[in-house]
Amino acid sequence: LNYIKGNLRLVNMGGVGGQTAQQILARFDSTVAQFAPNEVWAIIGQNNLTDSDGAAAAIAAIQQYVQRCIGLGITLRLGTVTPRHGANQTATIQANVISINEAIREMAAAGLCKVFDSHAVMVDPASATGAALTGSTYDEGTIGLHPNAKFCQRIAREFARTFAGEFEQINIRPSSTTDSRQVIASSKQLVLNPKMAGAGAAAGTGASGTEPTSWPISRRQGSNIT
Repeated sequence: LNYIKGNLRLVNMGGVGGQTAQQILARFDSTVAQFAPNEVWAIIGQNNLTDSDGAAAAIAAIQQYVQRCIGLGITLRLGTVTPRHGANQTATIQANVISINEAIREMAAAGLCKVFDSHAVMVDPASATGAALTGSTYDEGTIGLHPNAKFCQRIAREFARTFAGEFEQINIRPSSTTDSRQVIASSKQLVLNPKMAGAGAAAGTGASGTEPTSWPISRRQGSNIT
């Protein structure tokens, strides 16, 4: 996020589906540094949960990411990684979830970043394996990894609850040219993310490959964004 005097808020959505912490770190310059943001909000390490090294490489990458944000004066707000549903929540995944989240909380406790607990929103308190709640992922019949719309909203509410009072409350719908600071109102002040793909677009192959094309976002796009 880059807030420039007054009411203007520019948001660059820099996520790339399926990327590991190492890949996210590798594109820090293109995704984060070039925008000189005041804030970065991220969940990093979600795609490292099957790693066989006890999440050591993922944690090291997250630590470097945190330090790079500090070096640029960026406030980084990290979400804890979330569990998988049912039998997908293996012993390896549970161990990695615990390790990554402990590392994130330790960095937050040391004042290096801030943390919001997306894991607490998703986890089933009655699960012996720390699995996600039934009905919390849209793909629980397969990998049980991705939060569905309902639980994405709950994670957003947890973010808002955690950081309540840190942000000025604003209406993000420009009501006039003055309010929008000349940003086209129909864009909702969102910068297109060339690394994500929606319906009908061509998917990319990650940080070291091709970027997707024709990815749109608008006030009407809604749940069609993938």
